[in-house]
Amino acid sequence: MKKSIKQSLVVAAGVLSVAGIAQAATIDVNLYGASAEATLWSALSGPFLQAAAPAGPGCTNVVVKNSGGSAGGIATGTGCNGAANDTINFRYTGKNSIDGILSVKGQVDPNVTTGCTNNTDRKLFGTTASAAPDTCLPIDVGASDVHGDAFIQRTYGQLKGPLAAAADPYVTRSYTGISTTGLNFYRPVVVPFAFFVDNSVSVSKCSGGAHDGNLCTTATAATDCGAGISCVSAQLDNINREMAVNIFSGNAMFWSDFGASYTVTGKTSQVNDNITACFRAAGSGTHATLDAAVMNKGWGAPLLQNQTVYAFFNDATSDLMNCLGARTGSIGYADADATPPATAHVVKYNGIPARRNTIRNGNYDFWSAQTLFESSAAAGNAAKHNLIVQLNNYASNPANLNSTTLASKAPYWATANEMVYGKGTDFTYPAWQLPASPMTP
Repeated sequence: MKKSIKQSLVVAAGVLSVAGIAQAATIDVNLYGASAEATLWSALSGPFLQAAAPAGPGCTNVVVKNSGGSAGGIATGTGCNGAANDTINFRYTGKNSIDGILSVKGQVDPNVTTGCTNNTDRKLFGTTASAAPDTCLPIDVGASDVHGDAFIQRTYGQLKGPLAAAADPYVTRSYTGISTTGLNFYRPVVVPFAFFVDNSVSVSKCSGGAHDGNLCTTATAATDCGAGISCVSAQLDNINREMAVNIFSGNAMFWSDFGASYTVTGKTSQVNDNITACFRAAGSGTHATLDAAVMNKGWGAPLLQNQTVYAFFNDATSDLMNCLGARTGSIGYADADATPPATAHVVKYNGIPARRNTIRNGNYDFWSAQTLFESSAAAGNAAKHNLIVQLNNYASNPANLNSTTLASKAPYWATANEMVYGKGTDFTYPAWQLPASPMTP
């Protein structure tokens, strides 16, 4: 590796005002990769360009165009760096994590169609109005939810989940790690993930008394709950690691495998209370994080690799949400701030919600340290490199990720500098560390 963000951020934040950047009339910073991060960078791009030095380039006029949610967008700033003629174009498009890394390496994944002629290019938003990314441009920063060595998954199935057409071929995606040797990398923020469950899944628990929260059924209430205590059925609002590992390894195929307390509305027997497991496909950073942070096959279980009648792979977060919406009794996983279909909802994990303060304080561990890889071409361009360093300084500062800059996403995304618990690698368990910028709680 070259240098991590901890090494790179020693660059003085005011460097953008010196001669190395003063001669540049226009600077393009093109980010591409992880779909989970599209809303983050689309939301931060405008505030970053407007931020006064040393926090940002202090552009006097910023216009955010073509903001397309998970598709990304473009923010254009003029009058930047104290120069009336300086312009900065900041673009981000989301696809998947592995292609983010490959784009800055000048490589193309045979499983991904880029629609561009050059291996270094991917489709981004241009400077004119468009409904989707439409312009092939070289990528300066490849965004991935995990480091390159975490891509060791294999999947075999159709890539539109249960909605794939019968004629769609099965696709094998198999990776044994992606080398990132020679690339600068930065880890400014933490990506929060969560599980989403179909609204039809319910669990019965004792309500009150000494055994409050214990699993029960109407028939066993007196024994499981105690005299006079009701057994109440309610929409499932939590799964634990043991449940997740058994579901996504393919070991548990019915909700009643976790006991008769678990039921699916309208389904009365084990024969038809099946679990539909909605997976992302190999190459997804979300899928790699599930493998590393939840499954951990060293003591847990390996991820299911092949599509079955109750397990489907999905190429994008939107496809996974469509999978949830199509199947009763379904469960899937995505970035915690994703919007599920009306028929599904986010649940707690190990009894804890996925929130910024539960993540940084070591209560919630289904997350990854987002990694941004800088292309060699960008690293060799002083003006562009210094802007990328400044961007990472900005995103690492918890004061800059707030309700103004991120709106509804602010309660989910944590910055590197506020983390009380961190990971040395994607496969290590979070350990206590001294935060650079402590927050309360």
